[in-house]
Amino acid sequence: ADACALIERQVQVALSVRATWPQPLALGAPVTFKVELATPDRIAAFVGRTGVDIVGPRTVQATAPTFWEAWDALWYRT
Repeated sequence: ADACALIERQVQVALSVRATWPQPLALGAPVTFKVELATPDRIAAFVGRTGVDIVGPRTVQATAPTFWEAWDALWYRT
């Protein structure tokens, strides 16, 4: 009960002092994601994807104007 009360008090304090909150992360363009894969055979899934470069035996990367475009190139476009 004491731990719960302490946590609730500290959360209330943290949320009430908005001026001390960190600013959101803002990435400048272009954004590059570089991913090291677990094994070389996983590279096959990225061959031929638009915007994805194979830069090593287990490494792929995507560069795009925004975070989400780079993310999508790696993980959602086939």
